[in-house]
Amino acid sequence: MQDSIFRIMNAIKCGFYKALHPFLWGHGIKLHGIPRIEVSHNVTFGKNIAINENVYIQGHGKVKIEDNVVLSYGSTILTRNLKYGSKGQGKTVDHYERNVEIGHDTWIAANVTILPGVIVPHNCIVAAGSVVTKSLPEPYACYAGNPAVYKKSINNDTN
Repeated sequence: MQDSIFRIMNAIKCGFYKALHPFLWGHGIKLHGIPRIEVSHNVTFGKNIAINENVYIQGHGKVKIEDNVVLSYGSTILTRNLKYGSKGQGKTVDHYERNVEIGHDTWIAANVTILPGVIVPHNCIVAAGSVVTKSLPEPYACYAGNPAVYKKSINNDTN
């Protein structure tokens, strides 16, 4: 009984959030919790996206998320970072911004961090807790670790 009430309350909360954020409309986005999305006009979604609880998307640079992507619990997508060793450090903070792209049919597992400038190719799995520091080279692959590295190929046979 208590579980049913929690699910109903979560559905109401997610519906209310989606109603207040029109950039989520018309994409078939499934919210399974409340994400935090900064600078939403720089974030574009494909169709059939699943976004879970505590997902953070920093849209200072552009973020492109293609069709059929799952962003699991606690995933973080960063597009802005500090310039290390920039002039005036300590007095003035300089930042750089880089775009992030996530290809179609990709699963970003729980607590993955994607850093600025990264491209995740289509049909990939990024394992839980991974930190993606640079663009991943191959589609149809599983990546894991800190930094995320190629672990194995994923069968791309459609049968």
